[in-house]
Parts: sequence; structure tokens; C-alpha cells
Amino acid sequence: MTGDFLKKAASPLPEGSEIGIYSRCSGGVWGRAPFSIKHEVLRYLGHKNQPVPPSLDKMIDECLDMMQQAVTPRQVHLIVPLLHGVTDIVLEGTGITLSGSTAVNYLQDCKEAAIMAATLGVAADTLIQKWQNIDLTRALILDACATACIESFCDETQQTICREKGRISPGYGDFPLETQTRILQVLNCERRIGLTCTAHHVMLPRKSVTAIIGINSQNSVKINKCDGCNMKQTCTFSCAKITEEL
Repeated sequence: MTGDFLKKAASPLPEGSEIGIYSRCSGGVWGRAPFSIKHEVLRYLGHKNQPVPPSLDKMIDECLDMMQQAVTPRQVHLIVPLLHGVTDIVLEGTGITLSGSTAVNYLQDCKEAAIMAATLGVAADTLIQKWQNIDLTRALILDACATACIESFCDETQQTICREKGRISPGYGDFPLETQTRILQVLNCERRIGLTCTAHHVMLPRKSVTAIIGINSQNSVKINKCDGCNMKQTCTFSCAKITEEL
């Protein structure tokens, strides 16, 4: 939703900017179908086209259900105009200047951008930690489920903001991880969604995402979020599709 209260509560923003906050109840319908989410869980577990044992398939289902029932995903985003320079892009009114090729190339044809932060909340971390002391295998699967769930929630949120392009996050390619801290400050995430950042730019709760989404693009081609990463050729979690049916 968008409202005067949220605009007043935010840091000083440029005229015409918008801020929205959205939370959802636990146990709701997620952005991706369960089959697709299970594909992502397997990818995070390192599976590549192997047959999935029935026992593992069952445990993934159980862990996905546990995680989705436990968490209440929340996000906040801010839409701001972009000021394009010769070698950089300024997100007006935020104090954020993007100069790396990953962000500049992604936003080069956009007039606006949404700065987004999303989290599953502390319940995800608590559930994973609980099972680390009981069943390490289940804890690892829960961790993969949580990662798949926060990415699915971000995909769902992104669709409500802009369907034209993908999103990029600090840490991709040459997009500095330090930008993460500034995004949380601009969005007042600690107060709004309970999301903070350590001195080393690690977010707490752990299953959280910050991102920038290009808006008003003249080019509707979506990017693969792995394309800008210099580890895409060797990363275990590269977005290669799992073809084995569950």
C-alpha cells in the first residue's frame, strides 16, 4: 500500500517518489507453484538431474510446509527517479550512486527504479537452528527451502512492481555489497520490517534480500540474475535448470 504516513516516515525523498510496504500472513499461496519451488530447493541442495529418492522428496515437502507455515514474509520498496550520468546512475534522493557496469548496464534504459528489501523474518532462522540440534539433514533442507521461499517471495513482489525486467542485488558482479547497508537505511528497514545489517553488510534475519528493479524500461528483455556474476561458470547454485521430474 502507499500512503502519506509511510511517506512522512521515510527519509527525505524526491518529489514524485513512492514508497510501498506489503506483508503477508504465513501459510499463504507463494509466488511459484510448489513444483517450481521444489526445483529451486533441489538446486540449492546441489542436485543436478539426479533421480530424487522418495524419502528425500517427502522430506522436502515436509520442510517446505514447515517453513511456509512458520514465516511471515515482509517487504518494503521505494520507487525513485534515476539521474543518468556519463559513467554512473544516481538514485535521486537516496544518496545511492551506482557506478559498476552490472548496475549501470541493467538500468541504462530505465527512467525509474524500485529499491526493495524483503525478509522471511527471524522465524526462518529460528526453525533452521532448532533442527540443527535435532536432525542436520532436515536442517540443511530447511535452509534450502528458506532460500527458495525468499526468492519466490521476491519474484512475486517484483511482478507487482514491474514485469518488464528482472532484478539485481548487491553482491552480483561488480555491484558493491556495501550498497546493501544504504538500501536498508533508506527504506528504514529495521523499523518497518525488522531487517538490519552487520558492520560487514550481512543482513539479519539471514533469509533476506535487497534488490533494485528497473522500471519504465524501453527494453523489455529480462536478465538472468546470474549473468552479471563473475562466478556464474563455476557456481554450484548457477541457474541451470533441473530437468528430473519430482
